[in-house]
Amino acid sequence: MKKIFALLLVVLMMFTGTMVSAESKSTTSESVKKYEKEILKSFDELGIDLETQKKLLKKLKDGEMLDSLKQENADFALEEIQSLQMNESNIITFSDGSKAKVGSEIIKSEDDTYNDDIGLMHTGLSPGTYTIRTYYNTGLVNAQYYIEAVIRSGSDNDYILTVYDGTATVIGGKKEEETTTLHRRFETSTHYAHSNFRVDYSLFGENFSSSMTLNTLVGNDGYKTGLSNLTPLK
Repeated sequence: MKKIFALLLVVLMMFTGTMVSAESKSTTSESVKKYEKEILKSFDELGIDLETQKKLLKKLKDGEMLDSLKQENADFALEEIQSLQMNESNIITFSDGSKAKVGSEIIKSEDDTYNDDIGLMHTGLSPGTYTIRTYYNTGLVNAQYYIEAVIRSGSDNDYILTVYDGTATVIGGKKEEETTTLHRRFETSTHYAHSNFRVDYSLFGENFSSSMTLNTLVGNDGYKTGLSNLTPLK
């Protein structure tokens, strides 16, 4: 069995959405109450303290979206998780106290025996084929998807073998559409191999609609995870 030598894994989270109008706040509040137990349980699983949970619940009832689901916070999230390595995750805390868990992990590889002195580092691992899971969980909206990446010795020759359908769960709303796309299979001298998973969803009586996109880039003899408007261009 072989090991990874080169993999660039970039997780790009994009959020776009429309906010709740004043007229719909009453409906939103009722919808939040309907899912209150599930919402509080998801907050608890992310390690949010009880006092902050109450504040976040009130924020939702008032028709405001959590900071963990706002596009303008993507750069902050990027800074927080830039140093993550494969098989690592991090819980990010935003200014309103909401949290998100982001990470990636190797699910399966051609060789499941790793060099104890090397571990799963950014570089120095052998070529091979790996199934990789990438995820971003906010409690209310949780998304993940898998790819098979083939890493080869040399330059500009890594590629994405398979992209699997992504999955998402939405508390207090529904998924409108889920799309997994392979944009570029092979790494080139100017572009990374590129795939993504996008979920469009609505929350609390369809008073808030948005989308979340996870992108994976493969190539360039290394890897990192991050959140932002990253490009497949090298």
